[in-house]
Order: sequence, then C-alpha cells, then structure tokens
Amino acid sequence: MREAAACYRIVGIGAQAISYEAFPFAAGKINMVHAAGRSARRHGFTLIEVLVVIAIIAVLIGLLMPAVQKIRTSAGRIKCANNIRQIALASHHYADNYRGRFPNIWENGAYWGPFDDRVGYADNPLPDYDPSTCLLWPFVEKNPQIFHCPNGIDLIKDSPTAGNTVQIAYAFNGVNGGPAGIKILEILNGNGTSNVMFCWEHARHPGCATNSVEPPGLGPGWPWPVEDVDWPNHYPEPRHGGVYNVAFCDGHAIPMKRIDLQKAMYYIRN
Repeated sequence: MREAAACYRIVGIGAQAISYEAFPFAAGKINMVHAAGRSARRHGFTLIEVLVVIAIIAVLIGLLMPAVQKIRTSAGRIKCANNIRQIALASHHYADNYRGRFPNIWENGAYWGPFDDRVGYADNPLPDYDPSTCLLWPFVEKNPQIFHCPNGIDLIKDSPTAGNTVQIAYAFNGVNGGPAGIKILEILNGNGTSNVMFCWEHARHPGCATNSVEPPGLGPGWPWPVEDVDWPNHYPEPRHGGVYNVAFCDGHAIPMKRIDLQKAMYYIRN
C-alpha cells in the first residue's frame, strides 16, 4: 500500500529549538496541484497560433476588398446618374419657363452650371464668385451638390491639378447643331429627344466640343475626338470602372463607353 507523503509545519519556537509537527499529504493531491499549474500555463496562444490567425484575416481582407470596391464604384455611379437626371429634368423645367427652349451653355453672362472661368477647371473658384448666378440654379432647388460627381476629379496624371475635384463634373453637348439653346419641339421633329445626347460626365468646360485651340488642327464646334490624349476628361470612363453617365434630351440617363458613341447622337438632325 502506497504511503502518504509527510509534510511538516512549525508548531512552536522555544528558546533552544524549533518544534515541528508532521501531517499527511496525499501524493495524488500533489500531482493534481502540479497538473493544475501546467493547465493554467497553457491558457495563452502560441506565436504560431497568432501568426495563423493573422494570415487567415489577411486572406479574408484580400477576398473582401474587391467586393467592397465594386460596391463603392457602383454607389458612386448611381449617385452620379441621379445627378445627371436632375440636370436634365431641371433643363426641362427651364424650357417650361423659356418658351420651350433648353438653356444655352453660356447666356447673359452666366454658364448653365456653376463655373468660374477666371481659374482652371480643377481650381477653386475665386472668393467673389457666386454660384447662384448660373442658369439652372433656381431649377435644382439651389443644391450645389447636383453639379458634382463623387469621383469628379482631374484624371490627367501630368496635369498640375491632377486628382483635384473639378469645378463642374458635367458638360452640355456643345457641338454646332446640338441641343443647347434649342427648342424641344425642334429636337422632337429631328432625330428625337431620346436619341440626342444632352449632357454627360466631364471634367473641363461646361460645354463639350472642340474649340479654336484644342485639339490642334480642328475647328470649333465638333465632337471631341474619342482618341485625343485628353479623352479621360471629356469621356471619363475611369470614374466608374469603365463607363460614364450620359443624359439624353428626353431625360433618361444611361452608362456608356466611348466605343458606344455615334455621330448622330450629337446632333438634332442628321
């Protein structure tokens, strides 16, 4: 039979000696104490376990990021499409008040939308500029956000204002023979309001068309060439993952690519 282990404790201290008293302590209990100590020491994580958890989290983040970016891109495109529909609707309300005629790009000292031409396309307007002077201001409930796309920035990498928010993120169709300043009835009798582009996403002037300076070799009032070096600012596909929003004269808006453009879309008559 296994004997119990003996332990001793002090029971008295005399003048000449210290007296002890023995008491039994089972060996099994001692082992339980040691086991409990070992168990307590195992409650933490090892370095390998921590590294495995970190690796799993990193993989999950890598899988989720493209989906999150896709959702963000889609949300920006939807908000932008809503803006451009509001601009088209405001232009119809303008026509209701001006004998059925769409607003011009520039008229009576003001652009159709807020734009200070004394500074660059992606520069801040001067302090004395008043956005409420633009033609559509009363017809958009005086909401300046209508004129800004969430991703409306200067997209040319070597531009001095690359990455800056542009003053106005949309442009009217500015070609000669386009719908700006024209009566809606005249467009209906031509190519039809559902077939003629009225405005689209843009990052330059409030009207999109060639001018007497750019692109070189072209006269004013032509559609901006889709292969010109500055095309990302005139047909800004990079804003929304390869598409940009276009509103037609009847008010409907769709995402488009440059390859979808046809010459007849610019003009009220062929």
